[in-house]
Amino acid sequence: MAEHKIKRVSDFPQLTVTDIQPNDDYVILTGGLSKELSAPLGTRYWLINGTDIYLGDTLEYNRDTGKFKVHILEDDNAILPGHAFTCTNSYWNWNFIEYLADTTNAWIKIDFKASDAQEFMQNGVRGWCQVGGKLREGQVATGKIIKDGWDHENCDLCEERIDKNNPVGYRDPKDWFWLCAECYDKYGRTGDLSFIPD
Repeated sequence: MAEHKIKRVSDFPQLTVTDIQPNDDYVILTGGLSKELSAPLGTRYWLINGTDIYLGDTLEYNRDTGKFKVHILEDDNAILPGHAFTCTNSYWNWNFIEYLADTTNAWIKIDFKASDAQEFMQNGVRGWCQVGGKLREGQVATGKIIKDGWDHENCDLCEERIDKNNPVGYRDPKDWFWLCAECYDKYGRTGDLSFIPD
């Protein structure tokens, strides 16, 4: 059986920009890809070049020539012909991908236990967050506390529940991202991005 190769950000296709068509609110980039993409037209990609990160929609893709055309909403005049961008599928939040990929980042093992939740209203809709959690803009606390109302988290990869029946999970120190034990073992421990298609 072949050994599993850990996938890094650098293993994703690279788009080298050859042409830029600016418009009032957006830019169309045309370029060549370093390797074939598996996704169909219309797929949304993160385009990453260091700290410059754009979200783009695929307009055209020729598998034979590698020609790739993408529409991005930002037009900051910073993109020039010759710039290269790593292309990753945007299904997952880029902050999560970046955190998981960096093997120096900490994951804290947690034995999950339910905690109280506080109810809030936002635009006429009821919601809740952990007691002591910061409410977001537009959320107004009702004062109602729900005993053991925060009864689970979900893995940010497979959406598995982390709860009293499946209590072991891993989270980042800021409590933004969660992984179930299986996804931590498969991906989080080594920073493997092989769950993301090219």
